[in-house]
Amino acid sequence: MRKQLHGLQETNRYLKTQIRDNQRDLHAVKEHERQKANDEIAQMRDSMMSVLARERELMKAHIKKTSEKMKALLAESIEEE
Repeated sequence: MRKQLHGLQETNRYLKTQIRDNQRDLHAVKEHERQKANDEIAQMRDSMMSVLARERELMKAHIKKTSEKMKALLAESIEEE
């Protein structure tokens, strides 16, 4: 009977150790995945900011070009009068 009790206690200790190790591993994996997701989000944010900056530059160039055309048309219209 004592042998069985001792065997069960050893098994219980072993299983508790495995549970603790599994919980530690799970926590480490969760932290790794969280960091990976945060890195991906930061990279996506940086990419989007680059795209927005480029679009802003294109819009400014387009507005400048349109303004110059309008000025030229106005100047041409004034000269015709």
